[in-house]
Amino acid sequence: MFRKIQSSIFSYFFTIVILALFVLVVVVNSILTRFENKAVEERMEDVTLAIADYLSKTVNNEERTATLLSETLNVEDIIEIDQLYSSITDKELTSKEWKKVQTSSFYQQNNGDSLQSVLQYYLDKTAKRKKKVIPVLINHLEHFQKIADVEEVILMDKEKILASSKRKELTGKPISGVGLEALSLPNQVKLLQNKTMQWIDLANFLNVGKRVFLLSKVPHTKGKSHYLLYVYDARKWDLNAQLNNVEKSETVDIYLIGKDGKLRSSIRSFNKNPSEVLLRLSQQGVSEKELSKAKKENSIIGLLEVPEEITMMSNNNIMALSEGVSVNGLNAIFMTHWLKSDGIDWRVVVEWGKDEAFAEWYKVRFYLNALLLIIGIFFLLGVIYGGRRLAKPIYALKNALDDLAEKPLTFNYMNFEEKGITNDMLQKMDIIGSEVKRLHEVQREMEKKLSDSTTIVSQQHKQNESLTSKEHQLTAENKVANDKILELEQVINTHYKSVKKTLKLGMYDSSLYHLSLESYFHIHKAKEEISGDFICTYERDSRVFFFLGDTGKDSIKAALSRMVITSIINEVVNVKRLASASRILEAIHKNIFEITKSENLIFEKGIKLSVCVWDRQKQMLEFSGLNQAIFVLRDDNFEELIGDELIGETYNSEGQFIANTHYIPLNRVKNALLYLFSDGMIHQNNNEEELFTQKRLKELLIDVHSEDLNTQKEYIEKTFIEWKGEADQKDDASILGLKLI
Repeated sequence: MFRKIQSSIFSYFFTIVILALFVLVVVVNSILTRFENKAVEERMEDVTLAIADYLSKTVNNEERTATLLSETLNVEDIIEIDQLYSSITDKELTSKEWKKVQTSSFYQQNNGDSLQSVLQYYLDKTAKRKKKVIPVLINHLEHFQKIADVEEVILMDKEKILASSKRKELTGKPISGVGLEALSLPNQVKLLQNKTMQWIDLANFLNVGKRVFLLSKVPHTKGKSHYLLYVYDARKWDLNAQLNNVEKSETVDIYLIGKDGKLRSSIRSFNKNPSEVLLRLSQQGVSEKELSKAKKENSIIGLLEVPEEITMMSNNNIMALSEGVSVNGLNAIFMTHWLKSDGIDWRVVVEWGKDEAFAEWYKVRFYLNALLLIIGIFFLLGVIYGGRRLAKPIYALKNALDDLAEKPLTFNYMNFEEKGITNDMLQKMDIIGSEVKRLHEVQREMEKKLSDSTTIVSQQHKQNESLTSKEHQLTAENKVANDKILELEQVINTHYKSVKKTLKLGMYDSSLYHLSLESYFHIHKAKEEISGDFICTYERDSRVFFFLGDTGKDSIKAALSRMVITSIINEVVNVKRLASASRILEAIHKNIFEITKSENLIFEKGIKLSVCVWDRQKQMLEFSGLNQAIFVLRDDNFEELIGDELIGETYNSEGQFIANTHYIPLNRVKNALLYLFSDGMIHQNNNEEELFTQKRLKELLIDVHSEDLNTQKEYIEKTFIEWKGEADQKDDASILGLKLI
């Protein structure tokens, strides 16, 4: 026992030290994790804001440069070039002149485009003869190209290109010509009516690949608008060059993406090893044609798409942080920031390899945990030492207690004074010895009392035997009472079954059989004996009324709900004689709301109802719905009409409900089918827990609408049974198909 006490004390202190060390390690590491996450996030934020600010200033500088360059153009030179173009365009060529144009290199370059070939031929001829307007203008554009540091600068009007700093073959080319379609220049020009500048996002340009463009309006031109188009090669944008303190890192990369998630600038891994990136794209399912084009242009801009979570994050927040697998194939953290201007909606993405970002903090974590481990070892050594010091008096106390247990009447505490037990403990043991002696005396007295009690119990036993006969009599009476209770339960059960049988009402009334319709079908698959779905039809004058609904209840509540609703419908149609589908639905809703308002909770969750009114005289079909839809086929046009959505607290609110009406004219239709349905079929799942859905029901009806209604019914029932399989039916399923014309 005392060894167990010693072991328990030692285990107690040992466990406390281990738990304290564990809690300390967890707390310290949690605090460290928060610090390191905050530090990395702040560092990423600083870099991202710096890059975003740099790019925003760069975009503004490009726009300012384009504006200043546009203002330096000589308006007189532009007017003179316009006049020269007009004179060439209006000139009638002789057969000899036309032959010269056809044999020129311009005709071959323009693939037989006669107007552009004539313009380029005579402009070249004019330039050689008069070394003035065109060469001077081209020199200006070449100078602009160097100043703006762009790939090309193009002068154009609303119809054609007047000059280019790089490609003479563009002269006279329509702005919507071959190779320029993706730029939509006519639409971009219209956008510059009220402003002077417009960016054009990444688009295919001639046969050179994808480029970014800045369209600038030339000011002070008289009578006719002119524009400068600056062509930017995004492959030359090196955003990583803006980094100083992390420039040598192999895992940091900065690039631009569009709103579509595709690159607008190159990435580090492609610049370093294009083949590896192209291979990764091939494994992701990119077509061989796109890969060949990317390899030829040495660019994946506009092709490679960043992970979807980065796109969603960047589209929802001006600035956001996340982590995942990067476009460079690394496990990284990302920081994004919006970059917007007229015509462009980009995001700056700064990514940093996770291992490298937290490398310094990993060392701090290692040394800190090592320090905590050393502290824990010292505490454990202290516990072991203290346990040994405690063991000596414990063993002495054990021997004293053993002596007390063996010889309680002759025990003397003075025999253990020199054995390590304290005086206080010895005095306590003397008290215990005296108490043990007293208890022996008490024991002898208790034994005597026990003997007396045994005599009393024997007498009581005899009295109990006389009571047994009375107990048997009460048992017999109780049995008779139980038999009467069982008889009453059988009578109550019989009455309950009778009531339940009475409430098993049909889901539709017999008036459906007496309607003057060409043909119809109805399908009903009940979940239980009493269905919550119902169908009502009425015919009044030239109108036919169709109702299909779902009470949302089952068992007896479903039957009671159907009785109440059909009574309300009969009153609205035959007593109040309402004719509009929307007014009928509003009246039904109002009656149901009054019932609910009077604390009758039979409609606490609301119902689902489709109301159709067919006016055969006007050949017009009206539909209003509450949480339900219908399908209408007019000749080969299959339509899905959605009713109003009104559920839960909104359904029971005191606000007036205004129903929407769908009008479907049938006066010029040769074939018209109407399908009303509850949600039991579309919410039914199969063995794989997959829902049938309203989309599948629509596709099923489209497939079978050309068949007669009996064939449609058989095919729909067969499809529902096969879909459900062994799965439990979730709700009552009802479909009513009507051939109106």
